[in-house]
Amino acid sequence: METILVLTGLPLIFALFTFFARKQRAYGIIIRLAAIAIIPVTVFCIVAHYQNIFTIDLSSYTAIKPIMLVIDVLIAAYIIYKGIKHKSYLVSIFATAQIVILAWFELSEGHSTHSLVSLYVDKLSLIMIAIIGVIGSLICVYAVEYMRKYQRHHPEVKDRSSMFFTVLLVFLTAMFGLVISNDMVFILFFWEITSLCSFLLIGYSETTEAIKNAFSAITVNVFGGLCFTVGIV
Repeated sequence: METILVLTGLPLIFALFTFFARKQRAYGIIIRLAAIAIIPVTVFCIVAHYQNIFTIDLSSYTAIKPIMLVIDVLIAAYIIYKGIKHKSYLVSIFATAQIVILAWFELSEGHSTHSLVSLYVDKLSLIMIAIIGVIGSLICVYAVEYMRKYQRHHPEVKDRSSMFFTVLLVFLTAMFGLVISNDMVFILFFWEITSLCSFLLIGYSETTEAIKNAFSAITVNVFGGLCFTVGIV
């Protein structure tokens, strides 16, 4: 199970490096190194653990859910701000309702309730891990050349490739967390991160059409998160 936890955190580690990269050559190297690290570890996890089921109970780590709640609040605040700024008030309403309900639940009842198994890894989880680790890494590598050509053909678009690849890697970490989580609050937490990542990726060019599409996606995702939150309560 330790190997799977390491795999889950690997993209996040490389994301820290891409965040500070400012040249195409730099983040290109980082992304390729990330793929070289993630793919073999993914394959090792599949081969080594395919015949076993792993579970972890994190309920004794009482600081985890408060930290997750703080991150959820920050994500919601960002979405609310963006919704108001771009006059997409529906997404701001959904995000506000969700975070109010989630905060109330966590501060009143949620802190005393938990799943007996926080993380659960079986064969289905490993199949999903294989898709994320192998296909996801290859997509990141492909995106390096794609983004280089995109920026060359669209000089009017501000080059924020380092942000783009940082978000891609965070997306991988969130997807890993999503498929191994067995606690509903954990699943919701990683869902929120994937929703935010999707919003940032779709709106990358910051054109009118891109922003419109990004808000269409985030509105659906946040509404789904709101329904998920109500379901948990």
